[in-house]
Amino acid sequence: MSGELNRGSPVWERVSASLDPGASLLVIIGPRGSGRLRCARSWLGTGGRIVDYSQMPTGTTPADAVKEVLAHLNEHPDVRIAAVLPPAPEAYELAQRPDAQLVRGPDLFLTVTEVERLTAPTDLRPAAAPAPGMDAVPARSAEQLWRMTGGWLYGVETLSADPAAKVKVANALGRAIAPWVSHLDPNGFLHEAAFLPIFTEDMLQAFYAQRTERVPGLAQLAEACLILPAPNGEWIMAELVRRELRASMQRRNPDRAEQLDTLAVAALARVSEPGAAVVAAVERRTWRGLGSVLEEHWVDLFMTNPRMLRYAAHKIPAGIARGELFTAALKILAAAGKDRMNLPFPTAEPDYAEDRTAQNIRKLTEDYFRRPSSSAVTAGLVELGFLRIQGHYEESGHCGKRLRRVISQAAAAERVRPVLAGMAELQCGMSLHIAGRLIEAVNAYEAAMHWGASVDHSFIQANAAANLALAHAQAGNTQTAREWADRADSFLARTKWGTKMVGRGAQLARIYIAWHELDRQGMDAGLALLPAEPDNDEFWPLHAELLTLRERFFGSADAGLHRIHHLRSTRAYAAQSPMAVRTLAHAELVARVALDPLAMPGSLPVDSPELRNVQAYLSLQSGNVDAALATLHRTLSASKGGWRPRCLARNLQLLASAVPDPLGADALEIIRENYSADGELIDLLWLWQDPQNQDGLRDTLGLTEEQTRRLDCFKVPHRGHVEDRAALTERELEVLAGLRLGKTRTEMAAERHVSVNTIKAQTSSLYRKLGVTTREEALTKGKLWGY
Repeated sequence: MSGELNRGSPVWERVSASLDPGASLLVIIGPRGSGRLRCARSWLGTGGRIVDYSQMPTGTTPADAVKEVLAHLNEHPDVRIAAVLPPAPEAYELAQRPDAQLVRGPDLFLTVTEVERLTAPTDLRPAAAPAPGMDAVPARSAEQLWRMTGGWLYGVETLSADPAAKVKVANALGRAIAPWVSHLDPNGFLHEAAFLPIFTEDMLQAFYAQRTERVPGLAQLAEACLILPAPNGEWIMAELVRRELRASMQRRNPDRAEQLDTLAVAALARVSEPGAAVVAAVERRTWRGLGSVLEEHWVDLFMTNPRMLRYAAHKIPAGIARGELFTAALKILAAAGKDRMNLPFPTAEPDYAEDRTAQNIRKLTEDYFRRPSSSAVTAGLVELGFLRIQGHYEESGHCGKRLRRVISQAAAAERVRPVLAGMAELQCGMSLHIAGRLIEAVNAYEAAMHWGASVDHSFIQANAAANLALAHAQAGNTQTAREWADRADSFLARTKWGTKMVGRGAQLARIYIAWHELDRQGMDAGLALLPAEPDNDEFWPLHAELLTLRERFFGSADAGLHRIHHLRSTRAYAAQSPMAVRTLAHAELVARVALDPLAMPGSLPVDSPELRNVQAYLSLQSGNVDAALATLHRTLSASKGGWRPRCLARNLQLLASAVPDPLGADALEIIRENYSADGELIDLLWLWQDPQNQDGLRDTLGLTEEQTRRLDCFKVPHRGHVEDRAALTERELEVLAGLRLGKTRTEMAAERHVSVNTIKAQTSSLYRKLGVTTREEALTKGKLWGY
């Protein structure tokens, strides 16, 4: 370092610009190593006197130091004096004299530009040789030196000359800063700022407010030389200052240091986004702080960045994170993708009674539920998700009902955040929905909407509104479904993560609405926004049903039937959820009767209003009016059932009463009243199939050309037009199966260990019964008859 720089202060050009050259007293208050004496010499030039009480000799008080300075001023009024003093009130009071000027500690710390100017000459000389056995440390840039030292002169000069002297500089800086800060803050609160990851007024308030009434501000920390403004405008603490203050606390009081880390992480989570707090906690290995952030903010992370939640869970040491609840939570978090949750389908046959993990989790949550709180709600949510992943869908619905009571109790005692309560109600609704308990699911979704609205949380409101739209669309409440779908769109516009997942319910709802409107283009437009085939979204059975309905009327019913069989075989256990059983059964039946109207089973695979209506209509087509009326009576007398199936059942009842004549005026008036009360074209579809009813329906309801066109595009099965089906023997069915697989007679004979002539005879018998002469005709007739 040049002798000229060594004699003068590197900050003098900047500092002197703000000083009065006519002053006779310069008060300098700064920490050791900051260049305070060099600043004093720069001000005095070749004359004047330095009074240095910065170290405060033993037995000397700040008042004594000030008295000596005043004595010098009185004895030598014509001599300029530079007084280097400790940060005491008396020193600042001295600086208020009319003939005095003040240089504060922060003024003495170098800027990035001054560091660059100061260290530039060192580029011309070789770096210091590394110690034996040590690798050379590369020279640091001016900004790196500044961020490491905060512009502390001793540190900058030492590290620029010897980049490997980091430990030496850190120790010296600690010895200089600690007593300096202690002068300003005898209670030690300012030291604690070293545990903060960022510095803003909000952060200081969040960190200190619960422990002291006098919360230090940024200005106070800057005056203490603990923080300084970076070129980008942010406040930072020098790396070595932070390290030394933290290390000092950890040596003196390790428990206190851990507590401060926890407080700092919690404060960061409150003023910033929780993900930043997670990263800070992991970097510091503050596991208690990480646990605190996760417990308080896991739901916020889940709705903004669940992959960060998974990252945090995996970082917690195994010795700290134990238990089946934590393991189950990890299994759920493993499904977090870039923009949605990719929940796996169960791979083992669900048996709740034999699932020991599920049983143990149930016991744990029951213990939590005895003390309703955020922890209890979180435990219940883990159980919900785990049960769904394992395929225990009905039990997940039971768990959702139990958890809703806990949410209510915790909310009454103000022991749960609205965001957590909203997320929990949302997931309860999902479990109840999948368990086929649609009315209870709607209640849970509405509760989630309430909690989301109370804090204007777009994710919760969007998801709840979308699922409400879907639930109402399934039940046929199309007008309500439209309203909820529109509301979901307004919330989705403000949702940052998982919009495709959150909005899936509203998309499916609109396709159901288009189906009720007999709107082919609307169905196609909605389906085009979804994957071509059902993915692993938890509403996949509804997607499969809608695809099959669309194909049954506008494509290939056989393709729809093949999809249902494929999904049942590849998702064997997921297809056992009550939602899947009901919707897939409906889709399968719709596809089957499109291929063969005689395929209506004597007993329904699922006793639902939708299937009973199909059964009643086909009974009418076969002339069995009494059977149709009996089936419709079951639907209309049941306490459960959505608006649309009941409306259709009433219309079919009127149709059955009029057989074989067209609908009368009274019947048409009843249909008009039903249709005017949120009716849809789907309600009229089966009535329209009889041409003798079309004029009456068109005139009474005032149907437009577009509506009649849609009704004409949809064709439903007519049993009376299908020839009687021949009964095939078991052997003939085996031959038909072989033909479908493209096997030759020789291959079929070898498989069954019979002669080729036997296969020929059975093939001839099969063709005769089917009334065909070729393989292609046999396959077509076999498909028509449901073989």
